[in-house]
Amino acid sequence: MNVKRLLPVAVLMGLSALVVGVYALTAGVAPNPGHTLDSVAPPASCLAGQIIKWNGVDWTCVAESGLPTGVLGQTLRHNGASWIANSVLFNNGVNIGIGTNAPKNKLDVEGSAVVGSTYSGTNTAPAEGLLVQGNVGIGTATPQSRLQVNGGVQFGADAAACNAAKAGTIRYNAGKVEYCNGIQWKDLATPTTTFAVCADADSSTWCTAGSINQCSCGTGTLISKVQSDCTVTSDTGSCTAHSSICWPTGPDYGTCCVCRP
Repeated sequence: MNVKRLLPVAVLMGLSALVVGVYALTAGVAPNPGHTLDSVAPPASCLAGQIIKWNGVDWTCVAESGLPTGVLGQTLRHNGASWIANSVLFNNGVNIGIGTNAPKNKLDVEGSAVVGSTYSGTNTAPAEGLLVQGNVGIGTATPQSRLQVNGGVQFGADAAACNAAKAGTIRYNAGKVEYCNGIQWKDLATPTTTFAVCADADSSTWCTAGSINQCSCGTGTLISKVQSDCTVTSDTGSCTAHSSICWPTGPDYGTCCVCRP
């Protein structure tokens, strides 16, 4: 056996101990570290296409296992038994793609992603979306808030209805910047100071069982309302409403409202 042919195979298979000169492999005799191999007599059990390998106990003949074929830039992965070419990670030498074999940037991800030591492996990102556990900086390397932007921010339209789940959302709509207060979209230019409105039981309906005199916010937005004898406090002050009791028909009610312009 020619040493020029054997050495590359030996290196690839992890054979670090070879011997000097003409040497016949002997069962149970380990290779001598630090020497080279000139000529060997393979074990009688070897078949065509097999290679000789020291298994820690004896010389054995094993099939030569090459790497599987894949596509350009694909990264191999081990499935616990062998190397396979069905990884979603691609590297073209310049850019890296996850889920795409043609990345156009330093990192392209096709699909959703989660960032964070306790977010990853626990939370599922929205479709084609991103979840980030920590602060995010755009144009700054030291964000001090969940989102810090060094530069202008452009808002777009949001056609969804304003509800409790969207409270705090900001949108640009018909030339105005609006926010969702949990009930309806409001112009950011509108003052946000609340005011109180109270209505006593209506004297014109006294002794009409269950009569309720409703307080009104006018053109403002109702934030909260209570009835019967009540007192409410707002940013600009407080007020009280009273109920009346008639016998035998029962009470008539007043109401108290907190409103926002």
